Amino acid sequence: MLLRRLGAIVIVAVSLITISSANFMPVRFASVANSAVCSARQLIDLPPRVDVAFLGSSRIRRGLSPEIMRAELGANYESIFNLGRPGRTTLRSESILNYLLSSGRIPKVVVLETEIGLLQNANGMPWNFAHGDLGFLSFSEVSEAIHDADPSASRYQLFDAVRKKIAQAIDHHVTGLTYGVLSATNASQTTVCWLDAFDIDDNRKKKLRQKAAAELAGNGLDPKTSFDDRFVGAVSPSAKMEIAIIDRIRDSLASTGAILVVVRPNAYLESPMSDEVIQDIQGLIPEFQAPPENLARKLGQLTIDHHHFGPEGRKLYTEWLAGVIKHLMVQS
Repeated sequence: MLLRRLGAIVIVAVSLITISSANFMPVRFASVANSAVCSARQLIDLPPRVDVAFLGSSRIRRGLSPEIMRAELGANYESIFNLGRPGRTTLRSESILNYLLSSGRIPKVVVLETEIGLLQNANGMPWNFAHGDLGFLSFSEVSEAIHDADPSASRYQLFDAVRKKIAQAIDHHVTGLTYGVLSATNASQTTVCWLDAFDIDDNRKKKLRQKAAAELAGNGLDPKTSFDDRFVGAVSPSAKMEIAIIDRIRDSLASTGAILVVVRPNAYLESPMSDEVIQDIQGLIPEFQAPPENLARKLGQLTIDHHHFGPEGRKLYTEWLAGVIKHLMVQS
């Protein structure tokens, strides 16, 4: 019994030491789970010049093609990187962008994913430190982001963060997937971390689509004719945090001349947002862009599961976004 207690104390102590060292140890690009090594390697091996950076979750990772974007934008935009990764939140995207800027890699264009669902539900959504977030962010960054958004929400969120931070510390110790372990190489840079062979089986994809269709039916939205009119604004703690982070990103890019575009790739059978809702969102996030109705309805048919584009959807979405960016270039 005594040995068990001592063992538990040692594990907790090692975990807490790792946590307290997070600001100083080279674990800012550490992560475990799907595409972890590829994601870390991308950042380590980035060239000195990054013209366009895509930041977001797996919806960005599988929704935007650097090669198609390069062909659309032309020779002045050769260095294009999709830095999306499963579960990557806006807070984590901000930390990646800060790394790019601090290392002298000033993008000409930054495409940032936001979670529009946060603005469509008065209760918000559980602000989830998805896998890798706390390994990527220092603990002070996490706690400050929560407090800035809504101090009243800090107690529960920070408790949850501490629990997950301990789990991450153990994961990093076991796997060794840290920025310090992965050294730079002379290999050609990976522009995006995904494979055409999707990483879940067909039966799982089918079930995810069925679940998504049932949820949509519960909302009373017909993907062929309805518009999504839901909008409550930044009223929940999670929505306030999302807007605060995007405001900081905008401020960090203000002196660089970079174009910021904020998007949210379409999900399976998702009805397009109405013009009124898009305008309401742009009142909070001026850089927000959404595909026109006809394209949005088509994209909702071109997902490989419940919210990831297949090859055709990725092509159409990237071409649409390239057109938006070219229009913004003319305006600027």
